[in-house]
Amino acid sequence: MLTTVDLLSPAPLPKASDYLVYPWLMPGRLTLMVGATEIGKTTLTLEIIAQLAKGGHLWDRYPSKKI
Repeated sequence: MLTTVDLLSPAPLPKASDYLVYPWLMPGRLTLMVGATEIGKTTLTLEIIAQLAKGGHLWDRYPSKKI
C-alpha cells in the first residue's frame, strides 16, 4: 500500500557505479539514439560496445564497466 510519504520521498540518485557508461547507459534501461543520416550513430554505438568489452574510460573521460 502506498502512503503519502512514499509518493513525496525523492528516489535516491544513481551513483556513477550504477551505470554501464556514466552518465549515459544504465543496465535494464532503454536508450534511444536519434540523429540525422550519416551523423555517426553507428560509429558511436560501436565505440561504446568496444569500450564495454574492455572496460576503463570511454574517450579517456566517461567511466564504463567491463561486461
